Amino acid sequence: MKKWVYFFGAGKSEGDGEWRDLLGGKGAGLAEMTKIGLPVPAGFTISTEACDHFYKHGKHYPPELKKQVVDNVKKLEKVTGKKLGDPKSPLLVSVRSGSARSMPGMMETILNLGLNDKSVEGLAKATGNERFAYDAYRRFVQMYSTVVMGMSKEDLEHRLRDMKKRIGVKNDTEVPASGWKELVGEYKEYFKKTSGNDFPNDPMEQLWGAIGAVFGSWMAEKAVTYRPAGHGGQRGANGLRQHRRQFRHGRVLHARPEFRREDFLWRLSYERAGRRRGGRHPHSGAPDRVEEDHAQGLRPARKGSSKT
Repeated sequence: MKKWVYFFGAGKSEGDGEWRDLLGGKGAGLAEMTKIGLPVPAGFTISTEACDHFYKHGKHYPPELKKQVVDNVKKLEKVTGKKLGDPKSPLLVSVRSGSARSMPGMMETILNLGLNDKSVEGLAKATGNERFAYDAYRRFVQMYSTVVMGMSKEDLEHRLRDMKKRIGVKNDTEVPASGWKELVGEYKEYFKKTSGNDFPNDPMEQLWGAIGAVFGSWMAEKAVTYRPAGHGGQRGANGLRQHRRQFRHGRVLHARPEFRREDFLWRLSYERAGRRRGGRHPHSGAPDRVEEDHAQGLRPARKGSSKT
């Protein structure tokens, strides 16, 4: 059976940094970092070959893809000890695109996939921070609406501005949990009015919506315009990664795989997911220190060497 999905996590990876054409640049970077022992959140990559197949077969997924995605989600749940949509200990993932060569026009990252009306309560309890949980939820609803469904960013930003005006605050960081709860409801109403459907609560439905958006982004106008200039790699395809989001004291740490180990950066969710209006988060920028358990194994690589 043809293999379309490649796992990384728990110190093992299916692939390495040389597999750019198959896993895309980011996927190969994550596989390599896992292989050399860095504490990378577990996840899996859908190969660029799957994207090739999608466009060569009338925008139909490979017949084996669904089962392989389900199997890898189960593997991810086993490795992390969490489950998608679980109301007590929810697994949340980020979904991002990436071709073999860096290029503009690809899909924006979707963060916090797996949140719904029940799992957001589990996140609030796990972090001890209800405000953070509902802020993460509204970000996910906003990203899914604009990135997957192509809805207006400005319409959603307008609702955010109106909500802050009603409660008398200027910055996002001043919005209480009740404000984010209210905004989630408004975003969902807008989603239904615009699409004719309720916002998906089933995490697997959310995931397949994101997968479709990744494949669709390969033919986005910017991506199509850029490729003739010789960029985007030889394969003519877009890979896709999904991996666990790591929460520490209400913050999210994310590893940037495209840097050498000595340039390894940790970004907070508010910086990584930001690109937003309404004030800068007081913790934006790299944290002063990485939590001790994540700092293990982070040592500058010797020049000319990418392996330990």
